[in-house]
Amino acid sequence: MVDMNPEHPLEVQNLHFTYPNGYGIHDVTFQLNKGEVLCLFGKNGSGKSTLLRILSTLRRPTSGGFLVHGFDGVKNREKVRRFLFPVFDENAHFEFATGRENLEFFLRLYQSQSYDECDELCKTLELDLELKTGDYSLGMKRKLYLMEAILSRKGILLFDEPSLGLDSQTRDKVFHWMQEQKHHDVSVVFGTNRIEEAKYADRILLVDNGMIKKISSVDSMIHDMLTVKIWTRDRDLVDYIGSVDELPDLVKKYLSFGTPTHIEIIGGEESNMWTKEALEKVERAPKFVRKMVYKTVESYAREKGYTRITPEVVDEARGRFEKK
Repeated sequence: MVDMNPEHPLEVQNLHFTYPNGYGIHDVTFQLNKGEVLCLFGKNGSGKSTLLRILSTLRRPTSGGFLVHGFDGVKNREKVRRFLFPVFDENAHFEFATGRENLEFFLRLYQSQSYDECDELCKTLELDLELKTGDYSLGMKRKLYLMEAILSRKGILLFDEPSLGLDSQTRDKVFHWMQEQKHHDVSVVFGTNRIEEAKYADRILLVDNGMIKKISSVDSMIHDMLTVKIWTRDRDLVDYIGSVDELPDLVKKYLSFGTPTHIEIIGGEESNMWTKEALEKVERAPKFVRKMVYKTVESYAREKGYTRITPEVVDEARGRFEKK
């Protein structure tokens, strides 16, 4: 028997998924309201992508389950997929075909009748549909993928880092579009670790170590986070991390946009732990990584329980960072 609940198109109950290394998601329970924009917020590796892949039926949970318009997401995967459109960082397009040809093919596949809105949306996103997708940049491929999601007319849209590869102007357009979908009873779930994106959501669920945690406000959620600004030759990028230990993985994530020319870390309280000799030692580092070195050493010192940062502590921290 199918228990249809029009007010909650998605219901997640005690969902678990465990990788061989023990990481995953644990006892996740929540409901998605009709016409709601819901944000899954958390740092890299917190479990956001795993959760979204399970809800997209791309992974089977270890235990627990979820309902999509009353259909069991584990037992009735084919039925559930009729209601969903997932967007991840992969792009499954025919690179020998133009953007328009790809769009026409996929909209026919989704049985969507909204192709007549394609040119207007294309103009809004500033995307050239006459080029072959093999000649598209990462950002252009992302725009095409988002167009397919918008025009698919699915009732539940699942986005994993929807702004990946997009400039700030296009990103704002996409999130404003998400908010407009509530007028069509479309529900949106998106995962991000960017504060400025989380603020577009009607509701935020904090994902931490695979578990859903309650938050009192966005400000309380970001109190201890560090803002990282990364400059490449042709763009500026902003992201957030919980500690400097996450910086190498963050830089690796953005290498597809070009080699960083400058990195700046903002946030955290000023430390009085430094000795004069240790400060002088760090000042010898290249200017564009100096602030990163400060944060790395301070994080290492706190972890080890050091109350003072000496030149020897700087050398210890540098050795650990270089191994990573």
